[in-house]
Amino acid sequence: MTTTHRPAHYLSRLRLAFSAAAITMLLGCQPQPDSMFEQQAEADAAELADGTSSAAADSRDAERAATAVVTPVEETDTIAPTINTTHKQAIARQRSCTKAADACQSFELNTLSFRPEQPWLTSIMWQTIARILAPELPLASQDETAKKTISILFNQIAYSEQRVSTLPLQQTIDTDLVLNTYDAERRNIDASANNKVPAQTGYLIVRLTEQDNGLQRQFAHYIMLDMQTQLQLTLSDILLPHITHQKLLATFQNAKKEWLSTQGIAPEQQDDWPLALSKQWYLDAKGLHMVYQSEELLAGNTEAVDLMVPYALLNGMINPRYVVASAADNAARATASVSETP
Repeated sequence: MTTTHRPAHYLSRLRLAFSAAAITMLLGCQPQPDSMFEQQAEADAAELADGTSSAAADSRDAERAATAVVTPVEETDTIAPTINTTHKQAIARQRSCTKAADACQSFELNTLSFRPEQPWLTSIMWQTIARILAPELPLASQDETAKKTISILFNQIAYSEQRVSTLPLQQTIDTDLVLNTYDAERRNIDASANNKVPAQTGYLIVRLTEQDNGLQRQFAHYIMLDMQTQLQLTLSDILLPHITHQKLLATFQNAKKEWLSTQGIAPEQQDDWPLALSKQWYLDAKGLHMVYQSEELLAGNTEAVDLMVPYALLNGMINPRYVVASAADNAARATASVSETP
C-alpha cells in the first residue's frame, strides 16, 4: 500500500527533547515527583478501596474522570462484550505561568480506561499516542515504553520554569472509542447458512490539536479494530483477495475532486492532484473513510480531511464480513421479516 508522509513540523520537534542528556536529566539525575501515570494508579487504587472517585490536582496538574458507556447493539453477545470507557485527563502547565497567561505552555492529555479491562486495546492506545508525539523514536511493543515516552514530554512542561522550545505552545491529545452497530440477526442468518459471520468492529480515534505562533492545526489518527479477535485491522484484511490497493485508490478520486472543489481548486487541475491511500482509515455505516492530516492534501489546510466512499461504490471490493450495517438497514430487515410472517 502506498503510504503517506508525516507532517514536516514533527521532524525536528523532539530532537532536543529526547537527547540522551535530556532523558538522563529527567529520569536519572535527581528524584522526580510521581508521574501522572503513578498518580493515576494511586487514584485508581483509592477508588477501588472506598468506591469513590479521587484525583490529585494542583495549580499545574488537574485530573478528572467522567464515565461514558459504549454499548454494542447485542449486549448478550459473549464474543464481544459491552465495554465501559472512562475518560481521564491530565494537564501539565509551565510552572512560571498562571492559568490566565496567554503565553503559558501546556499539554493536555485525555485518555481512556476500559471495563472490563482490555489490555490489547490499552496497549494500542498508548502506542498510537507515542507515535503521534514522537514519530521518529523506535518504540518497544509494550505499552509501558510508550507511556514512559509520553511521561517525559509531559514532565518537561510540568516541571519547567521556562518554555520548552522543542514543543508547541499548546497541545491536546483526545481519545475516543466508537463501536459500530452490531447486526445480531444477520449474524444468526449467516451462521445458519454456514457462512463466515459478520465481525463486530469499531475504531479508536486519537486526535492531536496544536497551537503555536497564532496557528492551530489538527491531526486525526484512526485505528480500525476487530473487537472479537482483538486485533488491529489492515486494508488488506478488509479487502477481498483479488482487490489491489491501486484499484481501491481509484474509487477515491471523485471524493478527492469534490473536496478540492470546496477549496477553490479548478476542475482542470484536479486530475493531476496527487493522492495516496492514507494510513488513517476506518469503516462505519456510511462506507470507507480515508483521513488525511493537516496540510497533507493541500498546503495551508490546517484540519484533517475525511474522504468517504459509500459501500454502493465499493461493491465486490470489501469483504462482507466487515461491511457495517446501518440502523436503517437493520430496521428495514426487521420490517421485511415481520411482513413475511404468515
